Amino acid sequence: MLADNAEIPKSYLGRMQGLLGRAHLAQGEGMLLTSCRWIHTFFMKFAIDVLFLNRDLVVIAAASNLRPYRFSRICWRACMVLELPAGIVTRTSTQPGDQLEIRSVADDKAISC
Repeated sequence: MLADNAEIPKSYLGRMQGLLGRAHLAQGEGMLLTSCRWIHTFFMKFAIDVLFLNRDLVVIAAASNLRPYRFSRICWRACMVLELPAGIVTRTSTQPGDQLEIRSVADDKAISC
């Protein structure tokens, strides 16, 4: 399991804020950004791992330990980005080609790009 408590921002403002203002991202937490091909970590206080996903939730690319004040690569084939605590990608051996599953406790709506 990569995260058992991943947020999906529902508003434009929520997407813009993302992880800004947080002191850390605890194990088990994450943020899924839909309609997204790249991210930045400007003004963040901690490093994160990043997974780029296609519409079928297949990992297209991964970035480990992306430190503050950095840009990720642009992953043109991706349509979602999953931000996770630094080190989780290595600990779980997650790599391109892996199929992810997302379950929502709140509802069973499909997550789309």
